[in-house]
Amino acid sequence: METKDKEIEYWCGTSWHGDCVISTIEELRTIFGPPDYVGGIDDKVQFEWLLDLEVSNSLGTNARITIYDWKEYRKYNEDEIIRFHIGGFSNRITKLAKLEIEKLIELYV
Repeated sequence: METKDKEIEYWCGTSWHGDCVISTIEELRTIFGPPDYVGGIDDKVQFEWLLDLEVSNSLGTNARITIYDWKEYRKYNEDEIIRFHIGGFSNRITKLAKLEIEKLIELYV
């Protein structure tokens, strides 16, 4: 297990509210940098990004979210398309975050 130097407790309590983004590890790495967590094929999560993402709404809200693969339990290529879960503190935030992530993928990849 490898975790970058971030305060993990800050993201504790995020959960999946049904929103996902279809992407590759390489695309997410291009946009958000290296993953904050890298696990093994026996882990429920192999790649995870911990993000403060500005979401487009009238308040210019920052959303504390996580983007992670879930229960793949296999080795895969970094350019393979994967369904990544979006974790957050509410359904509204994860829906807004999904829209922002999809815009970023479209712009930068």
